[in-house]
Amino acid sequence: MNRKLGFLALALGAVAACTAQPDYTCLSNADCVEDEGAQGVCEPNGQCAFVDPTCDDSSDTGLRYPDDATGGVANQCVATGKSCVSAIATGTSHTCVLRTDGTVWCWGLNDVGELASSNGDQTTPSQVLRLPSGHLVTQISAAEVHSCALIDDNTVWCWGGNDSLQLGQCGASPPASSTKPLEVIGYTASVSQPSMPTCNPTVPFTAKQITAGGEHNCAIGMDDNLYCWGENQTGAQGGQSGQDPAVFDDVPGPLKVVFDGPVQVQAGDEYTCVLKDENSVWCFGSNSLGELGNGGTAESFAPINVTGISDASQLVMDDETACVVTRDGGLWCWGNADTGIFGTDLTDNVLKATRVASATTAYGGGTAETIFLPQTDGTLQVLGDNTLGQAGITGSATAISSPTQAELLEVQLLSAGGDHTCAVTTDGAIWCWGDNSHGQIGNGTTSTTPTQIPTRVEWTCP
Repeated sequence: MNRKLGFLALALGAVAACTAQPDYTCLSNADCVEDEGAQGVCEPNGQCAFVDPTCDDSSDTGLRYPDDATGGVANQCVATGKSCVSAIATGTSHTCVLRTDGTVWCWGLNDVGELASSNGDQTTPSQVLRLPSGHLVTQISAAEVHSCALIDDNTVWCWGGNDSLQLGQCGASPPASSTKPLEVIGYTASVSQPSMPTCNPTVPFTAKQITAGGEHNCAIGMDDNLYCWGENQTGAQGGQSGQDPAVFDDVPGPLKVVFDGPVQVQAGDEYTCVLKDENSVWCFGSNSLGELGNGGTAESFAPINVTGISDASQLVMDDETACVVTRDGGLWCWGNADTGIFGTDLTDNVLKATRVASATTAYGGGTAETIFLPQTDGTLQVLGDNTLGQAGITGSATAISSPTQAELLEVQLLSAGGDHTCAVTTDGAIWCWGDNSHGQIGNGTTSTTPTQIPTRVEWTCP
């Protein structure tokens, strides 16, 4: 046999004479490694499977069981599994998923209502209740201590921490936090005094795209304008909600940002970037680490054109580094250089867009310091911080400074959080890894020891 034995087989080797144990029984992906080092996947049936390009069509996942697998699956392609997850979003220490039935389920830290519940931290998925009855959620986004959802009537609902008015409640006495979803309240502005908007709860704010980052949110409205609310000033830095920090310390509800043609918007920590309809990228907010990509470090509440990017197709954010995937297959980034994304030879922050890897698509997160790059062969590469195992690579490296294969294959959805990462694979399983001090791995446990290996979330599709 030329493949590494499964963990359970090794653990029970002493009693093999009494109890036959399949060689490829597995508990996690760490149990599925070939002698040559190729990483496999622990499938829901407890069998290892390995990459095989011939198993890659509309009904297969690109994985095959070995010829001595048990349970009647030997040498078969792994079929595409039933997945009931359409989106996944990770905050600093919590995770939410959007199911295909339009419901939202969250787990992890819940000290200020991140899970829309008053039940404390949750180590397995728990449904977010009290969203409008009869409506389906269509988008979700998670940030440091709050989350937001867009529902099918295009209204926006947020829950969790509200220190910077990121729940969009607009009124004179906003709550400090909320354990239930609250509808974001609209603003109206006087024609004579457009800089002095007033709350107008009778006119709901509606949007077609939302993003949460740090302690602020932005959205592309149904009128195709850009709106932001929440934190707008951090010390001398500010403007991440697109308003003059001298006028708005925090923005209590959606205010229009002066910008034409937004196609995508992504919020990071204390800054925001927008992809324009002609493929240029513009950013605003804090800039001490080069987050605005214009060659300087002065903050700006007015959107600034990122230098050298004119063919962007996708925005990919982390908390202090912004990236784009370009149409010619490149990943270009700018901002904080401490995480390893730009390599180990850089000591200064990167103030202009720099090509760091090849990519056709990428995954990040508004509170993350890692970037993940799915490959055409089904593997997953990663760059960035690995202090708490969030890169999904075993070993002692705290920063991954060149694209390195992570220990997960055939990913179809992924979101990187503050110190953990979660993904959905093509077989329908949800996997998480990294910090699990608040149960954000979703496997029913908590641990002060980081989980470097992708671990299956306790979740079954109905």
